[in-house]
Amino acid sequence: MLFFKRILNFSPEAVAAGEKRRNKRYAVGQAFPVKAVLTLTGRDGEGVKINTPGQAGQDWGAWMLNLSGNGASMQLHPAAVTDRGDVCTMSLTFGKSTLAIRARVAHFRATTKFTLCGVSLEFPDAETQKAYLQVLEPVILGTSFKPTDSKQVKQDTPDLLKEQYLGDSGARLTIWRTAADSSIAGFELLVGYHSITGTPDSDGLDISAIDGAPPAETTAAAREEVTRLVRWIVPNLPKSMPSDVRKFLARY
Repeated sequence: MLFFKRILNFSPEAVAAGEKRRNKRYAVGQAFPVKAVLTLTGRDGEGVKINTPGQAGQDWGAWMLNLSGNGASMQLHPAAVTDRGDVCTMSLTFGKSTLAIRARVAHFRATTKFTLCGVSLEFPDAETQKAYLQVLEPVILGTSFKPTDSKQVKQDTPDLLKEQYLGDSGARLTIWRTAADSSIAGFELLVGYHSITGTPDSDGLDISAIDGAPPAETTAAAREEVTRLVRWIVPNLPKSMPSDVRKFLARY
């Protein structure tokens, strides 16, 4: 089950290259629209594991704190209980699409207000891993943006000041501000084969494929998926980015 069928179509080589990211953790924004549920081994009223064959585990809504190429850290309800090494399932849901991945508890810590659980993911096949990477990639892109030195940004638009932020995989965010009061006049986000733009007066995003984009990236269906990608990237923008930029992009 893939969340994106026309973009983020990682090749086997790209999936393999993604293994290099497996040990780095990427913080997940609170407004990230993909929701997580962690299914832990069921327990009886005395906390003893229920290992009856076919017995379903217990579902716990989870707040994803960070993701890596092969694992996740989550915050759960304080009543959740598990042990290191237990088998569990992490389910990621967006709309009507759900990706379930078998996992194993890597660490667990309980506090009076919540519990913290880290899991190591066990991908049964390349398709499942690809779907997970489609969730991870927007988190990586969002967190990766860093400002470009203002001396290196070419100011080529009259009455507007340009600032730029560079991200992973060649992503680039350009913000234009009015010279008079520094208010945001518009933006352009370059991601993959697409240019995404918006202004304060626009009702939505204007998306176009850049020159040289493969035919599959130029369709209306691909643009629809790019809109979703932007909405997954924006909640993960670093807090070091100006708050008015993050607020402006969040309106989309």
